[in-house]
Amino acid sequence: MGLLSKEAAYTTETRAFCIIFFGFCFILPMSLIRNLHGFRYISLLVVGSLFFTLFVLLIQLPSYIAANYRPDRVVWFNWDIEKIVSASTVAFFAYTCQLQLLAVYSELQDRSNRRMNKVIDRAVLI
Repeated sequence: MGLLSKEAAYTTETRAFCIIFFGFCFILPMSLIRNLHGFRYISLLVVGSLFFTLFVLLIQLPSYIAANYRPDRVVWFNWDIEKIVSASTVAFFAYTCQLQLLAVYSELQDRSNRRMNKVIDRAVLI
């Protein structure tokens, strides 16, 4: 038997502990970086992770659709308030990421509109 039983592994307390643990191990050190220059290699890791996730999803998608999709069970609109609030937090996070634009601009060596547009174009392309 393992360290935790299957029921104990899926409790709210276990999930909270995992989130806090990984937050201290990964997010806290990244938040202590003084300037954005330290994130240049981390961003490559993030892009690689996104491509890996996309690759896994594309491989798993046909078997998932075959096992779970039925046209009579498609829900076109879901007005569940918990899901709406959960989805809106992603939209709020996407909006607040725009504030990082000033921090990126302040760290550019050649601070011009042309250079900033190149940075934005590359970020959107990736």
